[in-house]
Amino acid sequence: MDGGKRYDEAVAICPEPLRGCLTALPEQEKERVQEVRLRAGRPVVLTTPAGPRLLTEKRPGGRAVVCSYECLEQTLRAACGYSVHTHQQEVAQGFITIRGGHRVGLAGRAVEKEGRVCGMKEISSLNIRVARQIFGSADGLLAAARQGGVLLCGPPGSGKTTLLRDLARQLAGSATTPGEAVTLLDERGELAAEWDGQPQNDVGVHTDVLTGFGKAEGMERAIRTLSPRVVVCDEIGSEEEAE
Repeated sequence: MDGGKRYDEAVAICPEPLRGCLTALPEQEKERVQEVRLRAGRPVVLTTPAGPRLLTEKRPGGRAVVCSYECLEQTLRAACGYSVHTHQQEVAQGFITIRGGHRVGLAGRAVEKEGRVCGMKEISSLNIRVARQIFGSADGLLAAARQGGVLLCGPPGSGKTTLLRDLARQLAGSATTPGEAVTLLDERGELAAEWDGQPQNDVGVHTDVLTGFGKAEGMERAIRTLSPRVVVCDEIGSEEEAE
């Protein structure tokens, strides 16, 4: 799927007329958008490699498009498949992964129970991160990955997930040239973006995907049951995961 279609897929959760303004962008611009930031009562901001810019109305000289609270709420409900209560665990972690592997980050008021955050309410902003596949982006890492462990580091939006996804794909091989047995720990559902048991992204033919498992449990389960030659996991967020 090309960059423009990926973008359209990510913003499909937005209601009209906002969705119409977002999808009216020229294809070349769609391919450059990395994030769509929705904040209640404020202008919609598009993040691109050149920096942020405001989304404007489709007509020439149009004003900046403002996201209402109702629009924000409808987008959140759509991201949750119109069943917010079934996504409470993800909401508590501050994100929801939608079909295609696009991640929707949330900001709002924490709900605490016994000193721990167990949810979020009064959602005030959403950040839709467009997931993309860039085939061949991991070419320069392939030799190093076959020799030993690889740790990818970089600031948000620098392409770590895109690079990791392509590295897994190349290590696991294609239909004509199977590679290593790879287990992909996709805790946040971004890398393979499984939907009804089928990866929405190409992560290689010799890849087993564990979605939603924590790092420690997932790695132990993978090694005990799937006999991988390579284990790939998404971002490390705690000392326990690092260990």
